[in-house]
Amino acid sequence: MTTTNITRGKYHIWTVGCQMNQADSQRIQTILDELGWEEASMDQANLVILNTCSVRKAPEEKAHNQLAQLKHAKLKRSDLLVALMGCMIGNQKTIDELGKRYPHIDLFMKVEQADILPRFLEERWTPISGAGCLDIEYLPDNDDQETQTQAFTSAPIVPTFATSTNTVGKRTVLPMAITPKPGERTAHYPTKIAPATVSPTAWLPVILGCNKVCTYCIVPYRRGRERSRPVEELVVESRSLVSKGAKELTLLGQTVEAYGLDLPDKPDLAYLMSQLSEIDGLERIRFMTSYPRHMTDSMIERMANLPKVC
Repeated sequence: MTTTNITRGKYHIWTVGCQMNQADSQRIQTILDELGWEEASMDQANLVILNTCSVRKAPEEKAHNQLAQLKHAKLKRSDLLVALMGCMIGNQKTIDELGKRYPHIDLFMKVEQADILPRFLEERWTPISGAGCLDIEYLPDNDDQETQTQAFTSAPIVPTFATSTNTVGKRTVLPMAITPKPGERTAHYPTKIAPATVSPTAWLPVILGCNKVCTYCIVPYRRGRERSRPVEELVVESRSLVSKGAKELTLLGQTVEAYGLDLPDKPDLAYLMSQLSEIDGLERIRFMTSYPRHMTDSMIERMANLPKVC
């Protein structure tokens, strides 16, 4: 359970893209719910999170449209924070370009570092007369800012304050950019939480990223290298989802058959399914998206012997 003294506000999570994005948004929602924040429409929210997709042109254009509308909203409202996550965030160059185009973005966030949200809100959300606003009373000078940046970057999973300031209307903001280290294989994924409400079907991300650098695909440059989540972690999360009402789990990955290749002892997808099949109350197991290179005859035979695998 996430605990903090953050004053409660309202949030809205806008999501486009694949099932992985939907699963990521559910986890962000759980973090905010545990902080006592209330879900609301975009025009009523104090925190708007855009979970973006850049695999296709149409959803990326939708995100740009939302960012343009939020720019005008922030000029009128002092109680609005804007965060960007998802596949539109790539490397630092991408963040710098987006930051210049949309200086009203307060936070660039990868889902792997979603645990920064409580700290971000604690530092950037201040109630005044019952409404929220940005705390702009203190802006560090160059020396203080350099010291702050060095302190933050010395730790592996904390944000780095941008070195430049952006003026939006009457407010000056310091965007926080969170990016995974190049080639980092540790999945710092929100694992100790689960969606607050679960339908009979639930998403279970099992492997993040992709190593298949196909000419036409941007995913490896946005989601990073393949990082599998440990079997034990996934079993615990699956039990939690089933206890909340899930009857069917869909195992998610950009290349789901590559699951386990980067883990000690290399447990494969069929082994993971065999462990999940032992969970009472779980009736069906599905998986997507498939990339056949890592599908073996042994995996097919073992899956065929698991009645819960669809």
